[in-house]
Amino acid sequence: LFLSLSAMLAEELRKVMVSCETGSLWVFGYASLIWKPGFTYQRRIVGKILGYSRRFFQGTTTHRGTPEWPGRVATLLKSNDALEPVHGVAYEVSAEEDILKALKHLAEREMLTGGYHFDRTTFFPLYSDECQEQSLIVYIADAGNDQYLGDCAIEDQAYQIALASGVCGPNSEYVHKVVEFLRKEVASADEEKIANLDPYLLKLSRLIHEYQNSNNQCISKSHENLPYLVKVPCVDEEFRLKRCQSTPDIS
Repeated sequence: LFLSLSAMLAEELRKVMVSCETGSLWVFGYASLIWKPGFTYQRRIVGKILGYSRRFFQGTTTHRGTPEWPGRVATLLKSNDALEPVHGVAYEVSAEEDILKALKHLAEREMLTGGYHFDRTTFFPLYSDECQEQSLIVYIADAGNDQYLGDCAIEDQAYQIALASGVCGPNSEYVHKVVEFLRKEVASADEEKIANLDPYLLKLSRLIHEYQNSNNQCISKSHENLPYLVKVPCVDEEFRLKRCQSTPDIS
C-alpha cells in the first residue's frame, strides 16, 4: 500500500513539477539531498534560492534520532528578507524513466514519511555559465506535521543535536555535512565568506562542537529540562522500522 501510494503520488506530481519548456524535473537540495539525493540526475549545479532561512526545526525519530531522543533536521522558513540566500544544489533530471523514479523516491522520502510539502521558487547558479536562472521545486516541512519541533533557544537546539543519533548516524554529522558543503563548494574554504553565508548554521555547528568536547555539559540536562523533546510522538517500533526501510537513502 505504501509503495503504491508513492507511485500514484509520483504520477500526479509529474504533471505539476516537470517543466513544460524543458521537459526536465528540477529539484533543490539544501541538506541531505546535497550529498545523497538517492536518484539519477543529469546535472548537479551549486547555487542558491532567495527569501528563505535554513533552520533545524524538523524532528527525526529514525534517521538521525530516536523516539526517546529526537534529532533535528533541516527545513526552510520564509524570510522577512526577500534577498536572504540559502545555498544548496539544483538537480536536473531529464529522462522520463528517471523523472518518475526520482519523484517516487522523493514522495516516499519527503512527503509520505518526512512531513514535507513542495514549493516552487527560482534558483540562481553560483556560476552563470552552468545554467540560467531556473524555476524548480523545494521541499519544506509542514509546521503541523507530527514530528515538527519548531524553534527554541539555539543552545538547546545544539544540545539536542549533539546527543541525538539514528540509523543513519549522529545528528551532528548531518549538520557538519551542510557546513562542509558551504566551506568546500560555495566559499572555497574562505573562512570569512563562510561566516557570512549562514550565521545561524555556523553558530549552531560551533555550539554542537562545544557540547561534544565538554567534559560535563552534555550530561547536565535531562528530558525535563528540554520539554520540546516530548512534542515528537513515540511511534511504535514496527512503523518506525518501516519508515527507515522505506527511505534507505536519507542521511
